[in-house]
Amino acid sequence: MFQTQNRSVQGKRYYDQNGNLTRRLFHEIDTGTFSNPLTNKAVFFSEVGTTLDELSIPGDINSGSFSFTGPWRVFLPRGGVVVFEVGRLVFTGDGNTLLSESGPHPFLDYFYFGDTAALQPLCDALR
Repeated sequence: MFQTQNRSVQGKRYYDQNGNLTRRLFHEIDTGTFSNPLTNKAVFFSEVGTTLDELSIPGDINSGSFSFTGPWRVFLPRGGVVVFEVGRLVFTGDGNTLLSESGPHPFLDYFYFGDTAALQPLCDALR
């Protein structure tokens, strides 16, 4: 499988009176394709999301929490959703531990929890 992607990010950083980073807020838009060169099939994806890093120790980027909210969908060229993610994910600041989630997250299920069936619809669409 090949992936192409366009990404646009707008971000803000917040600092305390000592100049230490306390928060990062990003709004991003991703669009692109997944394609299979063996079958010449492709699907498109789009995502509009917000990422928030809240540092519990000013200046320590690995402290606190990291959250992501927003929809992410993979769809067929002529319409029809293949994979859909929506809701909120919250990780520890270092990104290693999932603290909470709400909504369906098939990519998280596949890459974090090892559920190989989670992305089967994507594989089927490119077959």
